[in-house]
Amino acid sequence: MRPRALIVRNPRARRAVPAARLRFAATAAAPSWDVEVVETASASDLRDRVARAPSQGVRAVLACGGDGTLNGVVEAVRRSGHAETVVGVVPAGTANVWAHEARVPLDPEGALALLERFHTAPVDVGVATVGEAERAFLLMCGVGLDAAVVARVDGMPRLKRWLAQGAFIVAGADVLRRQRPTLCVIERDTEGGPEAVRRSLVLAVAGNSRLYGGVARIASAAEMDDGLLDLVTFEARAGVRGLLDAGGHLVRGVARRRSGWHAARAPRVAYERGARFLLRPERPLPLQLDGEAFAVCDSARPLLLTVAPTRLRVLVAPGPNPLFGAPQPGAPGPTPTGG
Repeated sequence: MRPRALIVRNPRARRAVPAARLRFAATAAAPSWDVEVVETASASDLRDRVARAPSQGVRAVLACGGDGTLNGVVEAVRRSGHAETVVGVVPAGTANVWAHEARVPLDPEGALALLERFHTAPVDVGVATVGEAERAFLLMCGVGLDAAVVARVDGMPRLKRWLAQGAFIVAGADVLRRQRPTLCVIERDTEGGPEAVRRSLVLAVAGNSRLYGGVARIASAAEMDDGLLDLVTFEARAGVRGLLDAGGHLVRGVARRRSGWHAARAPRVAYERGARFLLRPERPLPLQLDGEAFAVCDSARPLLLTVAPTRLRVLVAPGPNPLFGAPQPGAPGPTPTGG
């Protein structure tokens, strides 16, 4: 019996791929697979399809859209409990961060050709919980400034379609004028027990992967199979000095676009790793997961960040990748294995 794959197509993606082209590309690039292309009407419909997938012979579910579409598939697979279902992507979004991280070709034929090799890697899944709301993230959780920008862009869909990532720059300039630092207690589990610090937060990024927004490596030492999240916090002082702090973070971010932050000794920037973080801001702060607005946390409804270690198998390009069991200098390390 031929293996089956399910492509979940987002028709509203910025570079939406027509269903007919996806079917043609699958026939040409993955001839040993039976590939079905579907569009889902809601998150519950997606969860139902994913829950039925293994009994229908489906080995892989591929998101055809951006990182938000992929997040929906990841969440559906997580809630289904079918750890054997492999998740992949046919990039069609704005930034396509995961495609760059997993080295998935950006054209449909190249992305679907990975099915023939079926090279997979087990990865952690981050979980964000605020009150009764809980959702998985594959890439990152952003708190504060960037989540406010994401919400602003979501309210301007035409601008995002026209300007792509430039829409975030336009929205960011508007949000930055009004954004103020927020005092936040951050608790992290350590071997000696919980450890809490108080920071004047303007932005926090909890990275499961490294690439942020397709342009910078903020969680630059993250590995996706180590059972940990890399939390990077950016502080700012009150008043005019806070604007200078934010500007300094931006300038350093551009300068560190590829080198990252894990070895940085920048003022009011902290980089730490852990399996559990609790963020309790004094004033409401918005959250985004994988580039999608999620919730708002505050002192009464703190943000809990945890990890589900290696609970997901993902389709990736063959070859070593530092995200998956990065070896120590001079020592061999594991690479993804065939599924």
